Order: sequence, then C-alpha cells, then structure tokens
Amino acid sequence: MIAAPIPANEQKRLQELYNLELLDSPYEEEFDEIVRIASKICNAPMSVVTLLDSQRQWFKAKVGDLAHETSRDVSFCGHAIMGDGVMEIPDAMDDERFFDNPLVTDAPKIRFYAGMPLITQRGYKIGTLCVIDTVPRNLDEGQLESLETLAKQVMRIIELRVRVKELDELTNVKNKIISIIGHDVRNPLASVKNILQMKEMGYIKGPDEEKFLKMASEQVDNTISMVSNLAEWGRLNLTGHSSEIKPLPLRSITEECIKGLALNIDAKGNTLKNETTETIYTKIDENSLSFILRNLITNANKFTDNGSIVIKNNRQTISICDTGIGMTKAQIDSLRTQGQVTSTAGTSNEGGTGLGLMLIKDFLRKIKSEMFIDSEVDKGTCIHIKL
Repeated sequence: MIAAPIPANEQKRLQELYNLELLDSPYEEEFDEIVRIASKICNAPMSVVTLLDSQRQWFKAKVGDLAHETSRDVSFCGHAIMGDGVMEIPDAMDDERFFDNPLVTDAPKIRFYAGMPLITQRGYKIGTLCVIDTVPRNLDEGQLESLETLAKQVMRIIELRVRVKELDELTNVKNKIISIIGHDVRNPLASVKNILQMKEMGYIKGPDEEKFLKMASEQVDNTISMVSNLAEWGRLNLTGHSSEIKPLPLRSITEECIKGLALNIDAKGNTLKNETTETIYTKIDENSLSFILRNLITNANKFTDNGSIVIKNNRQTISICDTGIGMTKAQIDSLRTQGQVTSTAGTSNEGGTGLGLMLIKDFLRKIKSEMFIDSEVDKGTCIHIKL
C-alpha cells in the first residue's frame, strides 16, 4: 500500500477547510441528496462526500455501509485530491497503491473507486465526491461528467452556506456598532447638555463657568474621537480586514480614556488615579482596549460616591479598582455565566442597559482575553483584564 500523499499547500488547504466549519457537523439533506443521485447515476452501492482533515477522512454524507470516518493514510480520496479531475480506479487489486489497502482487503472491500476533488473558489481541494463498488468496473463518459457536475454542486452548496453566514455576521456587526455608539455617546452628551442648562439657569457663574465649559468642550472632542474610532472599527469588521495590532503604550491609552470621563467622575466626588506603568506596552487592537477601559471606568464611577478609582497593571493584567458599593457573590456569578447582563441602578440612581458589560465580554472573547472580578459588598470592586 502507498499512503495518501500530502499536498504542497497542505497548511493553507487545511485552513481553508477549517474556515468552512463543516468537519463533524450534522448530516444535512442537501448533501445526502447529492450522494444518492451520484450512486443512482453511477450504479454504485456506495457514494460519499469526503472531507480530508490532517489525519483522517470524514464523511459529510454517505450512501452504503460505511464508517463515519477512516484514517487519511489509507484513503483513496487522499490520492484523488492530488489531481484536478476524476480519479478512477477500475480495479484496486491491480493498482500497486491499493491492492493491500485495508479498505480493499477488509470491509468495505473496495474494488472500484471514482472520486472528483471538491475545489474551493481559491483553488484548495478540501475533499472529494466519490462513488465506490465492490466489483471491478468503469464509468462511461456521461457518468464521469455527471460526477464532476455533482462535485461542483457540492461546492456551490458549501459556498452558499458561507455567504449566508457572512451576511449574518455583517448584520450582527452593524447592530453592534449602532448599540456601541448609542451606549457610549448618550452619557457624555447628556453631561454636556446638563452643563449648558445649568449655565442658562444661572447656576454656573464666575470662575466655575470657564472650568465647566472647558470640561464640556473636552467631552465633545473625546466623544467625536470615540465615534470616529468606532466607525473605523466597524469599517474594518464590515470589510473583513483585521485591525492593525501593534504595541500600544498602556498609560497613554488610559490617559485618553480618563479625559473623556473626568466630568462624570468629578460630579460624583470621586478621584481617579492612573497608576499604570509608563514603560508597559500591550499588543491589542486600540479601539477594543479603549472601549473596554472606558466602560469599566464608567461602571466603577457609577457605583462609587466620594471615593476613589484606580487603574493599575502588572505584567499581564490591567485592573480597575473602586471603593464603591461592591457586588454580591450572586451578582458576580451572574456576570460570569450569563450571556445577557442585567443593569443595576448606580449610587445616584443612574440608569443603564447592561449593554456595556455585555459588549466588553464580546470584545474579550474576540481578543482571546479574560475578565476576573474581586468584590465585597460595601468595600468595593476590582475588575481584572488578563491580556
């Protein structure tokens, strides 16, 4: 027996296969119909849609008494993907590659095989559509042509599934962008509106006037910057391009976040200290990190009155700690396990939707990071982000 060879582009071929998310998926009628048609047209008792993994061939659909998968090194399909057209083996006993193959000498006792590679639009061969018989034979010209056509139909079904999934993901990204912008823009603009109303009503006078107007201006500037960043993040997601991941100075990122939140923090009598290290850099998408920090600081302020909020780090962890009302174990468990987050009113009865923390969890999954919570009722909360 000659083991199935490995293509020169094997790593890229496997990545293409894995991106399709078909391996070990349930049987589906669309694929089952094709193998039934292939068996009928080719008068073959067995027909299979095979996907070739690194060490195995797995059957997405099959007709006949066959296992769900076999080792790749004994596969006929592993040989078939080395060509561009149908590989036909009239009698496996007369072929030096297969005469002593366990699939020939034992069940299912293959004697005849014909397999057409399944070729993606980028030219990668992820598997085959094949027909199998236990007696020697040949396919006629019409049967060979039909096998090629049916293999192309398998790929059309696969590609349609990919397009549908991409459309769903685009819709989710659009909805998420709208939610993020709405969530992050509402509070700072409401603060600016309050300042302007207080000025009109005469509550802000003299030396305080310049101070508050400057803070309002900074809020607007930072909100515009934030919206621009989110728009860019959304564009990158919608066009399928990755954000540029480069080393970022952690302290500078946190300082920018603090500027945009200074008014709300001051209004509640809280102090905020940035104790992050000047020399620490982290490799992460900048917009994701800014969103996470901004929302965690906002939450710390929401549940703290006349206290302190500290941002600090060690080598791999960023921590936002407050001296606020803290959380119960049940609340911590809920944040850890639930997909949806229920909002709780802040110490000044601030409202919310719970969207911020839900999106933070989503961002963290995306960058393969984790969030840990230490909290005690009436003593405060520390949220740690491990990068």
